[in-house]
Amino acid sequence: MAKPNRKSAGSVEEIELEQLQRGVVTLHIVGSTPMISSAMSQKAKESLLLPEVRQRKTKAQRAVSLKHNVIEEYRESVYRADDPCGARITMPAACFKNAIMTAALRSAGQTKAEIGQLTWVEGSHVEIYGAPKLLMMVTRSADIAKTPDVRTRAILPEWCCSVTISFIEPNIRLKTVVNLMHIAGLVSGLGDFRQEKMKGSFGRWRLVDGPNDPDYQRIMRQGAAVQDAALANPVAYNGETQRLWDWYESAVAAYNGSKKPAHSDEAVVIPFEAEGIEPDLMPTPAKRGRGRPPKSDVFHNGASA
Repeated sequence: MAKPNRKSAGSVEEIELEQLQRGVVTLHIVGSTPMISSAMSQKAKESLLLPEVRQRKTKAQRAVSLKHNVIEEYRESVYRADDPCGARITMPAACFKNAIMTAALRSAGQTKAEIGQLTWVEGSHVEIYGAPKLLMMVTRSADIAKTPDVRTRAILPEWCCSVTISFIEPNIRLKTVVNLMHIAGLVSGLGDFRQEKMKGSFGRWRLVDGPNDPDYQRIMRQGAAVQDAALANPVAYNGETQRLWDWYESAVAAYNGSKKPAHSDEAVVIPFEAEGIEPDLMPTPAKRGRGRPPKSDVFHNGASA
């Protein structure tokens, strides 16, 4: 019976490592539709870090307290670079990688897992150029009732950036990466209400020939200085936002008895009269289980008797 060959104790086995080549490409993109930034606010992060620090408000406190701070929500909706090289506003690099992974589902010959494992976007964040504006939109919450709410975020009507992508050759070719970024700009997008989520078409982009593209150069001039000024002195994006914003500030100022800006550091509250509803006529909240009170004669089916 043949016995396996055994190497002596002093011998060293040579291991040959498989050589993989790394390719790198920098692509320049210009937004074809506005991009809505939706970074998590500092208040939300603190609640996740130490939930007991921020206690839940009672129903009475919520009824007379300010639910939204428009200016604060606008400023905190963007990802910021602490020490910007060119732009103050950034987006996580993972957003672009997720976009090309989604594009792989619409491209023949590539799988989402393969693109996710063999490509990556350099850096943790990508600088986004463009002047932001204040946007207020009616949205639906993720609860069962789909409760409506008004959210304030920053929107960039025009934006551009450069993305550096590394990939493993020869498994992934340069042509494949460029095509995936092109497809991602059409079917994925960036930010809130992007094309990928199917309910909006914001955040779409197109590839340009390089940094000498006229649109790219023009938007590149809207760097950190312009963005800081836009965040400090916001401008409404559209007429609906302007009307909501004007009503919000006038309601807060009327209650305070002054023309103090609504983004003052002092706590402010809005009374029921500012909503056009008298406190005595507020509907009684329904109780669960037995003993549920009858419907009010004033508020029946959402309308007064």
